[in-house]
Amino acid sequence: MSDSTKPAIIPEQIHMLKVNLIKGNLDSEDGFLANPVEPEGLEVNISNQFRFDLEEKRVLIRLTVNISGLNADKKPLGITAAYALDFFFVVDNMTDFITQENKDVKVADILGATLLGISISTARGILLERTHGTFFDGFMLPVVDPMKLLREQDSNIGSTGKSSKKPG
Repeated sequence: MSDSTKPAIIPEQIHMLKVNLIKGNLDSEDGFLANPVEPEGLEVNISNQFRFDLEEKRVLIRLTVNISGLNADKKPLGITAAYALDFFFVVDNMTDFITQENKDVKVADILGATLLGISISTARGILLERTHGTFFDGFMLPVVDPMKLLREQDSNIGSTGKSSKKPG
C-alpha cells in the first residue's frame, strides 16, 4: 500500500458485510494441566493479510492472533490460543484510494489502516467473548497502531503485564 495520496475517509462509505471466525484453537500442554497457574503475562502476536477486489470495491482482511501465557520470568507456561478471523468490507469510494504506477496498482495506506483498525476493534470484542471461561478468561486484545501494524504485516505486539483475569 502507498501513502503518497491521502483521500478522505468517509465512514458512511465503508460497509462491513460480515465477519467469519475461520480458526479458533486453545491448547494446554499436559505439564500445565498438571499444575495450572494464572499467567503473569501474555505474549500476543498479530498478523494481517489483505485481498482487494477493485472491480467490486470489496476488501477481505484476515486477522490472525496468537496468544501465549507467560510466567513471571516471561517464559511460556504451556497454554496458547490461536484465532483467525475474516472481515469482509465494501468501500463505495474505493477508487479514491487507488493509484496506478506503470502496471503496479497501489492502495492508499489510510484506507488499509482504517479497515484494519475497524477489524482489530471488532476482533477485540469477539476474542474477549471467545476466551470467556478459559485459562485466558478476560483476555483483551491490546490497543495497537493500525498504521504500524499495516507496515509490519506480522507483529509481536508485545507482552502484556499481568493478565486481567481473576483466579477462579
